[in-house]
Formats: sequence, C-alpha cells, structure tokens
Amino acid sequence: MDKLIVDDLHLSYGANPILKGVSFELKAGEVVCL
Repeated sequence: MDKLIVDDLHLSYGANPILKGVSFELKAGEVVCL
C-alpha cells in the first residue's frame, strides 16, 4: 500500500518559524491540509 510519512517537519519563512515538529502519516487516497 502506498503511503506518505512525514516525521518532525520544521519550516521557517525568513526568520519566522511556521511549523515546529509536525508529524503525520497518510495512506493512499487520504488528504490533509495544514
């Protein structure tokens, strides 16, 4: 089965942190919005 695993994602826009430690797992056909 296809899936996407994201573990401990961090993202900044310039000096501004946007995401801190985001983790999730999606199976085929699932949709998520941040």
